[in-house]
Amino acid sequence: MGAGLYEATVQSGFSTKTLTITADYNDQEVLTEVYSVGVQELGQIVERLDGQTVPVTGAISIIYEMKDGTKNQWNGGFYGQDNPVVTKESGAIGWYVPNGTYVITAAKSGYDDVEEVVVVKNNILSPQIFLVRSKEVIVPPTPTSVPETLATAVTVKEVMQDPITQFNLLADEAVQAINEFRNSPEVQVVADVSEPVIVASAVSSAVVLASSFNLLPLLQYMFSAPILFLARRKRQNFGLVYNAITKVPIDLAIVRLYTEAGKLIRTMVTDQEGRYFFKTEPGRYKIQVMKNGFIFPTQYLKGQKEDGAFLDLYTSGVIEVRSGDVIITANIPLDPSDAPKFHRAKSLILKRFLRILQNIIAISGVVLAGIVLFIKPSTLSVVMIVLQIVIYAITKKIATPKKRKGWGIVSEANKKTSIANAVVRLFEPRYNKLIETTVTDRNGRYAFLAGQNEYYVTIEKQGYKKSEIRPIDYSKMGVPTPISIDVVMEKAV
Repeated sequence: MGAGLYEATVQSGFSTKTLTITADYNDQEVLTEVYSVGVQELGQIVERLDGQTVPVTGAISIIYEMKDGTKNQWNGGFYGQDNPVVTKESGAIGWYVPNGTYVITAAKSGYDDVEEVVVVKNNILSPQIFLVRSKEVIVPPTPTSVPETLATAVTVKEVMQDPITQFNLLADEAVQAINEFRNSPEVQVVADVSEPVIVASAVSSAVVLASSFNLLPLLQYMFSAPILFLARRKRQNFGLVYNAITKVPIDLAIVRLYTEAGKLIRTMVTDQEGRYFFKTEPGRYKIQVMKNGFIFPTQYLKGQKEDGAFLDLYTSGVIEVRSGDVIITANIPLDPSDAPKFHRAKSLILKRFLRILQNIIAISGVVLAGIVLFIKPSTLSVVMIVLQIVIYAITKKIATPKKRKGWGIVSEANKKTSIANAVVRLFEPRYNKLIETTVTDRNGRYAFLAGQNEYYVTIEKQGYKKSEIRPIDYSKMGVPTPISIDVVMEKAV
C-alpha cells in the first residue's frame, strides 16, 4: 500500500459497532486503528397512500433553531450542510446538528404544511414527517326560491352592470393570487437563498467603487455638501480646484487646511463645479489637495498669481489671516499626472468594463432586493433595498461617465467604418505634457473637455498609421468646450 488517499464502502445495519482498519504499507509496516461507529437511519418525509407509507418527492424542508423563545433559520452552510433541502425520490432527510431544540417544517404544493418540534440529544436530526394531501373544499349551493339558471344570470348581469363591484372582485382575486404566490414554500426558499446574494452584491459593489472609482471622496463630500449648499444660498464666494492645463473644474478633490505647524484644521471635498471654501480665524495656514490622477502643487503654473480668469492662485506656501471670520477662497490649479497607470490602454479598457459591470450589479441588486422585500417583508429586506438604492445612486454618480455634448469619431479610411479601442491622447504643446488619455467606444467615439489653452491630439491603434491633430487652439474659448474632431486612420502597410 503506497502513499495516497483511499476510500472504502462498508455495509452495516443501524447500530453502534466497532470498526477496525488495518493498513499494510510497502515497507512492511502495519498500522491498525479501531473506531466505534454509530449508524443511524435517515429520516423521511412520507405520506400514507393506499395503506402504505411512501416517500414524498420534491417536498421542501426547513430547520429552525429555537433559542430564548425565538425561532431562527439554522445556518446549515456553517456546518457544510444544506438548509432548506428538497427531497429526492427516497424522501430522505437528515442533519448533523448541535444538541438543542429545533422546529422542522415540511411543505409541498397540494399537501398541508407540517411543523414539528424536535429535541436533539445525540447531534442527529432525522425525524419522520407525514404529509397529508390537502382536501378540496366543496361549497354547497345556497338555497333559493329563484331557479339556479335565472339567479346566476341575474347575478352576472348585476356584476357586469356595476363596474365598482367588478373591480373589487378582480382586486380580491389578484390579492389572493399574490398572497398564494408569496406564501408558496418554493418562493420562500428563493427569498432565503437570495438574501445572502444581495449582501454579497452590496459588498462587491462597495469594493469595486472604493478600489476603482472615487467612493471614499464621495462619502467625505456627503458631509461637506450641506455647508456648500448653504454657502451658495448666501451667495458666498468660493475657491476653485481646477486642471492647470485644461482649466476644467475638478470634482471630489479633497482639500485640507493645516496650521503652519502642520495641525489639521478642516477638510472639504469639492463639488461637481470644483468649489470649496474655508472660514478661518487669524493665523498662518497651509493647504493640501489630493485627487487621484492629479499632482499638487502645480509645476505648470508654479509661482504664478493669475491664470486668465482665475485670480488669487494658490500653488504652495503660507496663507496669513490677520482678522477674524475670513473666508479662504484661493483658486488651486492641479497638474494632470502623466504616470503610466493613468494612461495605459489596457487599464482604461478595464475601467470601462468595470463601469458597465458595476451598473449591471447595481441595477440587479435593486431589482433582487425589491423582489425579496415583496416575497418576504422583514427589517433585513427593507435595509437591503435601501442599501441597494444608495449603491445604485452612488454608481450613477461616480461610475457612470459624464455625457459629452459632442463627440469626435475615429474611422477607417475608404471604408468609413468606426474604429473601437483606438488610444486617443491629449497633449499641451509647450511642454509636450500628456494631459489625458481615453479609448474610443464601440462606435469609435471620443471626447475631451478643454478650456483656454493650446493642444494637440494623437490617435494610435495597432494595424493603423499613427494620426496627429495639431494645432488645436482653444486660447480664446470662454468656457471649457469639448475637443471632438473626426479622424480618419489609414491601414499600416
